[in-house]
Amino acid sequence: MLMVQFFFVEAKMFILFEGQEGVGKTTIARRFVEALTVLGITPLAVREPGGTEAGAAIREVLLNPTSKLTALAEFFLLQASRAQLLKERVEPELFRGGVVVMDRYSLSTLAYQVAGRGLPLAPVLSTLDFATGRLIPDITILLTASVDVGHARQAQMKKVADRFEAEEEAFHQRVHDGYRSFAAVLPKWNIRTIDTNSLSEDEVYWRVVQEIAKVWQPAMKLVR
Repeated sequence: MLMVQFFFVEAKMFILFEGQEGVGKTTIARRFVEALTVLGITPLAVREPGGTEAGAAIREVLLNPTSKLTALAEFFLLQASRAQLLKERVEPELFRGGVVVMDRYSLSTLAYQVAGRGLPLAPVLSTLDFATGRLIPDITILLTASVDVGHARQAQMKKVADRFEAEEEAFHQRVHDGYRSFAAVLPKWNIRTIDTNSLSEDEVYWRVVQEIAKVWQPAMKLVR
């Protein structure tokens, strides 16, 4: 009799950081990765768009202020970068039982391309499912801040604004509202929202660590 065995490997942890411009998402994610490394845990740290050779090329087009892209072209470029990143790096790491820390994912698409650009929700969701294989994070850390606070923080960085950062205030407000709206209807994503408006970087970081520690035992070693 032919016997077929199926092996299901569950990832140790897939941690997602999300948020609009100016919330400190990338900085906090980097600090968390560095802290894990000190503990002897070496996570795969990736960002969107990017993370692969193809993704880096796509990122250059998407963020270049001179790029003239329609909302639909922007959306499909993001999905191309995402699909390549998942297949080339993220899925193999999760299959090995590793830890993945990701800066942006599908929630960004809902906030930026649906709420921000006005693309229709139904076909976007279908395409997201197709591009990601319905892979969802174990926990999503959503950092938020008012649009004014976000702009002020970006101004302090004194860097040239990319194509998204240079958008008008109304766009950023739609993105901000979109994050909160979609976060409220995605329970499977285990979204933990942290308002950073009146918090220092250290305060945000420690709140993030505490939230992750609630669902992932190794992070307990980082809780002060």
